[in-house]
Amino acid sequence: MSLYLIVTHELFIEASQTLKLVDVILIDVFAAGMDNKAVFSMKDSKVMKGNTKLLASTIKPKDQCSYLALATQGTVFDLNMMTKQRSYIAKSMQTVFAGRLAMTQTPSKCQICTCEYSDVFDMPRTVCKRC
Repeated sequence: MSLYLIVTHELFIEASQTLKLVDVILIDVFAAGMDNKAVFSMKDSKVMKGNTKLLASTIKPKDQCSYLALATQGTVFDLNMMTKQRSYIAKSMQTVFAGRLAMTQTPSKCQICTCEYSDVFDMPRTVCKRC
């Protein structure tokens, strides 16, 4: 079981000689999350692969919850990148979060799904539960 964490502090990338300037600029501005294998950014909203080159230059969060998430092969995500950006950036980051979560999950063999109206989103949504 893996822990996926959304934190309110930013993920920082240290500039180094091994990184291309373009990578540093794109990731420093748009770093959505990280795990033990890669850093995830807006680029991953199309194809989820992460950037392994930037992992060594990423300053890992020091709090206990982030440590636990990384120790369980989970991922730490930056909440600010999913909420306090322009709408197209926030949407891309939310897609990255959902894609990373879906990569490691296995569906239940038996599910019962219903269509429910959500007051929060003011629209219907599909809710599935295990049998």
